[in-house]
Amino acid sequence: MEDVWPSLFFGSERIEGVRKKLGVAGWARDMQRGMVAEAEVLLGSPPSLPPGKPGWRHDYYSPRSAEHLEFDPGSRVFKDPSDGSRVKGHEQESAWILLMHERTYRLMRSVGLLYGLTGDERYSDWVAQGMRRAVEFFRTAPRNESKHGALYFSPLYDAQVILLASNAYDLTAESSSYGPGDREEILGTIFEDGSRSLLSHHGSAKTHNITAYVSAAIGATGSVLGDGDLVDLSLSEDPRGLFGLLSNGLRRDGSGRSDGFWFEGTTFYHFYAMFPLFYLYELARRLGFPGDLDGIRRDLSDMARAPLVLSDQDLRLPWFGDLGSERMTGLPLFEHVYEYAASRLDPSFSRVIPECILRGAGRGLPALVFGPPILPGTPGRIARGHLPLTGVAILRGEDRGTPYYVAMRAGNHGAGHDHFDRLGMVIHAGGSNLAPDIGTAGYSLRSFKEYCVSTLAHNTLMVDEVNQGRVGSSSLRCSGSRAIGRASDAYPGVALERRLELDPPRIWVEDTVICESGHSLAWIFHAQGGVKLIGAGSPSESTLPPMPGDGPFGFLDITGTLLAEDFVRASWQVSDDITLELTARWEGSCECNIGTSPSNPMTNRLGTLIIRKIGRTLAIQSEFRVSIG
Repeated sequence: MEDVWPSLFFGSERIEGVRKKLGVAGWARDMQRGMVAEAEVLLGSPPSLPPGKPGWRHDYYSPRSAEHLEFDPGSRVFKDPSDGSRVKGHEQESAWILLMHERTYRLMRSVGLLYGLTGDERYSDWVAQGMRRAVEFFRTAPRNESKHGALYFSPLYDAQVILLASNAYDLTAESSSYGPGDREEILGTIFEDGSRSLLSHHGSAKTHNITAYVSAAIGATGSVLGDGDLVDLSLSEDPRGLFGLLSNGLRRDGSGRSDGFWFEGTTFYHFYAMFPLFYLYELARRLGFPGDLDGIRRDLSDMARAPLVLSDQDLRLPWFGDLGSERMTGLPLFEHVYEYAASRLDPSFSRVIPECILRGAGRGLPALVFGPPILPGTPGRIARGHLPLTGVAILRGEDRGTPYYVAMRAGNHGAGHDHFDRLGMVIHAGGSNLAPDIGTAGYSLRSFKEYCVSTLAHNTLMVDEVNQGRVGSSSLRCSGSRAIGRASDAYPGVALERRLELDPPRIWVEDTVICESGHSLAWIFHAQGGVKLIGAGSPSESTLPPMPGDGPFGFLDITGTLLAEDFVRASWQVSDDITLELTARWEGSCECNIGTSPSNPMTNRLGTLIIRKIGRTLAIQSEFRVSIG
């Protein structure tokens, strides 16, 4: 009943399809019985929309560990799951209010679905009670005037609440649970007045994941109010409407085709943007909106397919850009995307669902509302290939039955939530994420976010101890088990190149930095487990200037430094049975620094090796070898 977040959006248009599914699928009938049992508990108390000012979702993280705090709808005690310690603060309290409201609107929609299926007005009575409470909250709660007058902290959160409220109301609007004047107050207060922050934001917005949610909520408002102008605005070819969002939000080749990856350049926000786009596509289909809906379906199919290309054999994902962490399981977290995609975009996506279930995903409410009634008997193969327009190479291999996976970013910088990480690489092998991209935690942890975004936090090349710029001139070539990435404007007057070859259990990396003048040049690598040096050519005491001790460098704990001629050997004990070994070679002298750096959460530490020199060129040839068993 509580559903998942981020949520798919639906209303009464799905009732007929759910009824058909209940007629043919035993699992669907079991799910409905479970929902009825949960609803009996819910009906014993009114919908909970606690008073107070909703806050920023990103405040609901522990400042000690960067872990998302435990959420308990029955308690305002906020615990850090890493050690059970309590986190107290006004910001966390306000974020909890936001999460509580969003949860209640999801529950109202689920109860509304039961009303649509059964006609039992106990369900619609509960939803109507919640809508009346929502009217009171919309009428009296303070607004965030600095953010378009949003009620729920920002237009993004207003949009999600209004989408869910519109779904819940649509599912129950024809019931007798609404008394005289209820409908007028709901339409006027929640949707007409509540949409003001959306329209204010929309007027100055550009293509972005927030804009997608705002446009979807404007479309939902137009649908509820019967306002065709609002619906047209949400579906238009303007950069903020459905057709414009997809036209501008996916990078395209000369023929107009995309590789499906959302232009903001992050794994999490790629998924996040899909949910409002799915809703807008359904709205356009339902209303018979003129335009190339087949083209929209192809674009959305490409978006759903891109994470399959990006995932490894165990459905893990590299968490490029903002949000995500190496602890997150990957595709199984977004199994509901494929429930929708299999029934509404392309039936072949149904093959992904058993793969997700095998790795811990459960078929929840999205399966009942959108998913296929019968799944394939065997899981399908994960998609292969690369994301060339995004600039991501994915190399796959196998050694004695063990899959190997290396991903490298080499494309132009994305909008919004991308990181300064070009030529960064991620390594998976032996069922482990050996060398992760750590993503980010909540944005309120500003200094840690600054680290996560930095070039220093990624397995790449750095100049003068500062971040790469927003790369706009890059190239990527992939062929079989090889890839070559280049960035010519990451730093002024500097060319970066990385060549990769996967030959399990070995990974070959050849890096080159060429500058017009002398600079401090660095090669950076972080991996799971502690790192130790196991050999170096003619080591001596370093004479290079020390690295900074503040900003992102303040998160490093350097435990050893030496000057080495020609080569260094290092190893990481990733787990009891996996060791990652490295031999790196170069000409002349380089400084080698070993220590630890934070993963995400911060309580996890990675073993870090930084190789530095002062000069106009840096050329390092590296051989990684994974030992398993």
